[in-house]
Amino acid sequence: MNVTSRLASGRLWSLMAASTGNAAAGAKKALLIGCSYPGSDSALRGPGYDVSCMQALLASALGFPANSIRVLRDDSESSNSSSSSGMPSQAAILQELDWLVSGAAQGSNLFLFFSGHGYKARDPTGEEADRLDECILPTDWQQHDGSSGYIRDGQLAQLLLQRLPEGAVLHTLFDCCFSGTLMDLPYEARYNAEQQQSGWTRSSSMNGSHRSGSQAPTAGVRVVQLGACEEDQTAVTSRKLPGVVGTYTGAATHAFVTAIKEHGRQQSYASLLQHMTEALAALGKVSDEGLPEVLADEAAAAADDADGAADASKASDAVDAGSTVAGREATQHAGGTVKAVQVPVLCSDTEFDLDSHLVF
Repeated sequence: MNVTSRLASGRLWSLMAASTGNAAAGAKKALLIGCSYPGSDSALRGPGYDVSCMQALLASALGFPANSIRVLRDDSESSNSSSSSGMPSQAAILQELDWLVSGAAQGSNLFLFFSGHGYKARDPTGEEADRLDECILPTDWQQHDGSSGYIRDGQLAQLLLQRLPEGAVLHTLFDCCFSGTLMDLPYEARYNAEQQQSGWTRSSSMNGSHRSGSQAPTAGVRVVQLGACEEDQTAVTSRKLPGVVGTYTGAATHAFVTAIKEHGRQQSYASLLQHMTEALAALGKVSDEGLPEVLADEAAAAADDADGAADASKASDAVDAGSTVAGREATQHAGGTVKAVQVPVLCSDTEFDLDSHLVF
């Protein structure tokens, strides 16, 4: 870490230490999104349960007041949930993202969770090194023309990062495919099992250090993104994870919830990343369900349009009907080798001390 980064990181933590203790209860807000796409050829079985797990965790272990948590979900339980704000349509997600950051102040502690389909689409700006944007798919994405129904990484950056004031904290967890660098933050960390440590690397996902202009984080804001997997990997859903036998849940969601429950909010970011990595590695090699045909065709076209960027849009293509672990999605294979074990990625706008305690 260079001197400038150390000073910026130290100043931010001083601000957080001073403001968190004096923050009002309303300083915590969370938005939880679960897209199961019921009745479609892209239906998933885990996102609704993922949202329920995260909602319980935020309230019981991380101190988020029940009235500060908003939920968008489209599964069969959505109408029975008293906290549900409605269906996770594109319009509703964008509206609730606006709610999440509106009124944010020094000491605000915000949390965004998404469980559903992740996707890669052509990048019209040229900012992405692989010429492909990472996207999340709302429940109504097929009701829009072309790619207009997606929510792209640049949109998320514009809606969230620039609007957060100095001294605010935003944590995000995306349990979807290709989510490792979904917010295009400049620094990435992974847990190295051989060295038994985590460390920062400079992100190579962007042409430049990170998004510029209105999409860059405000100075003095702490943004921490957890991606379920590398940007060229698929995320998985399992029905035989410890404690949830018979119920489908996102593997990364389960790993996060288990790490917090077993090791508490006083653990470090390095510890959280280690525990999530080990839990996902324990699943071993996974088999993947294919994308709906419409997505597979678009994925192949996007990969072809990336002018030979073979690593830009990949996925496993093996389907084992007897597997207990099913991939969230798989795109047309565009060359290279897909990692068999799902690897979580922690990204941030600064190289803060990974041995520092979680700030929730």
